[in-house]
Amino acid sequence: MDRKVIHMATKVRKVDPKAVAKDKVLADLTAHFTDAGVTVVAGADVDGCTKHTLILRGVDGFDVKVVLTTPKAGVDTYLD
Repeated sequence: MDRKVIHMATKVRKVDPKAVAKDKVLADLTAHFTDAGVTVVAGADVDGCTKHTLILRGVDGFDVKVVLTTPKAGVDTYLD
């Protein structure tokens, strides 16, 4: 009995440079606010928030939501 081995093409994932930039900024902001004594909650852990959102708990008695956005596809900067 002959069996054919079929190799499925593996899909190469492209790296989204905008998502990488947002991840870096989120890490920097998290470190900064944590060092300043502010409780930081990742948006992915909060219902209704996206991955690139931070909730700063108890800033002067309030929660502050920080949402990172990037320009639409095909545009690299808001200033052009």
